[in-house]
Amino acid sequence: MFTHIRTYYKKAKWLKWISLLGLPIIGIILIAKGYMLLENNTGHLSGTLYVVSGLLWFFGGVIEWISSVLNQIGRFVCTVFETIMVITGTVLIFVA
Repeated sequence: MFTHIRTYYKKAKWLKWISLLGLPIIGIILIAKGYMLLENNTGHLSGTLYVVSGLLWFFGGVIEWISSVLNQIGRFVCTVFETIMVITGTVLIFVA
């Protein structure tokens, strides 16, 4: 089952474009929202958490872009880092 999912993911090029364009866009939106929260509520921590989460999402997209020029092991390492960054960013949004 896992090999079938992996084969489908390798053949589906639109998934790569979604993560290549979607992650930085979501990151920029989260950074903007965090900046607005920092301006409105200076003593609250939510704005900082949104900015950090947005940076993690943005750099997840950058790592996706970098992984296109790497070999098999480099792509795997980049995918692991990207997944950890996106999950951490999502947890920070829920904490905020």
